[in-house]
Amino acid sequence: MSASPTAAEILGKPPWSDDQITRASFDLVGIHRALHVHPGYRAHAELEQLSLSKRLFDKAVSGLQSAVEAFLAHSTTPAFRARELEAEYADLTLSFQAAFLQAVGTALAFRDRAKTLAKRLSVPRFKEHFDAVFEKDKRSQFVCELRDHFSHVAPLVAEWELSRAGRAAPKGAKFLLQVADLDEAMKQDRKAWRPLAREFVDDHRASKTIDVARLFTDHAKGLQKFYDWLYRAAELVGGVNLIDYRDVEKRFNRITMRMGWNAWVIPWMSQSDPHFVVSQYLTDEEIKVVNSLPANSREQVDQMIAFLDAEHSFMDDGIKRAIYKRFGVERDP
Repeated sequence: MSASPTAAEILGKPPWSDDQITRASFDLVGIHRALHVHPGYRAHAELEQLSLSKRLFDKAVSGLQSAVEAFLAHSTTPAFRARELEAEYADLTLSFQAAFLQAVGTALAFRDRAKTLAKRLSVPRFKEHFDAVFEKDKRSQFVCELRDHFSHVAPLVAEWELSRAGRAAPKGAKFLLQVADLDEAMKQDRKAWRPLAREFVDDHRASKTIDVARLFTDHAKGLQKFYDWLYRAAELVGGVNLIDYRDVEKRFNRITMRMGWNAWVIPWMSQSDPHFVVSQYLTDEEIKVVNSLPANSREQVDQMIAFLDAEHSFMDDGIKRAIYKRFGVERDP
């Protein structure tokens, strides 16, 4: 008995029809790699990596803010620095330090990922935009020096500061780097800090501190603008090939979703509570909307289908017919 053809053998070179993609999808292991021969895949993959790197940085910055809010909430506890609460205080401080290190690391990872993408795709005017955001920016250069210090010397120890209005509970919390500690860090490093990074520290000598959360909130604004420009510039480089690959991926997702529902979800729905089955594929907010409608009504089932089909538009008449039937709803003629 001859072996079934692989996805690569079925697809060959693009363009690919829906029938080819459908038959190739039975090769669950080989289909994804087979799609990579498309000339638009490289640009798509580079943009996906850039987007992931940016999301990791954004999550780290969000983690900093969450850590500050958690500490502020803890500080409203009576005698929050008392001995019995020392462990919780130490853990909250450690959580912020961890988020701080992650923010530094992901900021530099995004920087490096952008350079890699630009090199591989030959993005026009990249150096001009990159230098403005990274090489000629004081804050960015300071973040670079923090990463080098953390990697080769030691983490910097920052201190909490609570702001109050009289005897009332704390109104705000900050995690501060002391300029004096930064001066000492500059002496400890193997090589001199970049001039712009030193200028950034000098700019904070009057206040004697640098607010870590604000440092990265402000840094994130510059990175966002750069990311928006670079993403669009890389898309233009990818051109028609990138557009066509994204269409292929969209069709592949639609086809595999349809296959999965026909093979698994519809049979499951016919043997179980259909409301339970559908709820497994909806968000909490979508479930609230569905449950607000009359039970098993045409309106409710229409809303379910709209939510389920919103991302991939995979539902054909056969799937919709099966869903209506399971809920006992008559379709329009």
